[in-house]
Parts: sequence; structure tokens; C-alpha cells
Amino acid sequence: MHSLSQAERQESVKAGLLGAVVGVPLILGLSALNGKLGVLNPDLFSPIAATNWQQVIVGSAIALFSCFLFGVTYRYIIRQDANPHLRSGAIGAFALVRGLAQLETIWQSSSWPVWLTLLSESFALLMGVQIALDWAIAQGWVKSFQG
Repeated sequence: MHSLSQAERQESVKAGLLGAVVGVPLILGLSALNGKLGVLNPDLFSPIAATNWQQVIVGSAIALFSCFLFGVTYRYIIRQDANPHLRSGAIGAFALVRGLAQLETIWQSSSWPVWLTLLSESFALLMGVQIALDWAIAQGWVKSFQG
């Protein structure tokens, strides 16, 4: 079994923290957009429009944790490989798990536009984090996994 060095663990924490720091403003912006959709069409989008600060805080905390885990995992997935399928597959896997988990609680009381909105939100969130992580790795701020 391969043991990770302290330096590798620190790089993983850096990747996770970057994911979380980038993810929070992204999810706040996406939540605001969902709120606007709820105002424009309350009958259709009310299941995803945050109606109080508690919903925004809990949703943001969950997104922060998800983006942290994505950042750590993404670093291990891509390693030093230039395969674009690894990058897009990582986003797809995390976005589908996050988006489908959100749908599980509201699928009976909502319709396909809401489902697509939630899935799109997850993909947009994680693509934003991926762009930031790829940029940080290219700048040398976060080192790609060497293992």
C-alpha cells in the first residue's frame, strides 16, 4: 500500500480549500439566479428558490463541503495526465451525484425544468471549481499528484 507524504497531503488540502473558496461565491450567485427564477415563475421554480437565510446558509455549507471534496479528489483523478475524459468525467460524476441527491427530495413536487436547473447548477458549480484548480495547477500554486 502506498503511503502519502505530508507534502502530498498538504497539496490535497490546498486543492480542497481552493475548491471551497471558489465554490462559495459561485453557489451564492447560482442561488441568487434560482431565486430570480422563483420570482419570475413561482409556480414552477418555487421548490428551488431559497425563501430564507437558513436555506441559503445550509445550501452554501453543503456546497462548500462538496467543493472541498471535489478539489481534493480532482487532484488525485487528473494526476499529471492530459486526458480530457478524466477531467470531464470527474465533473460529471460529482455533478450528477450532487444534483440527483437534490432531486431526490423534490422530484414528486417538481417538473423537468426544475430538474434540469438543479443539474445545471451542479455542473456549473463544479466546472467553475475545475477551471480554478486547473489554473492554480498551471501556475504552480497547487501541485498535481505525482503518485
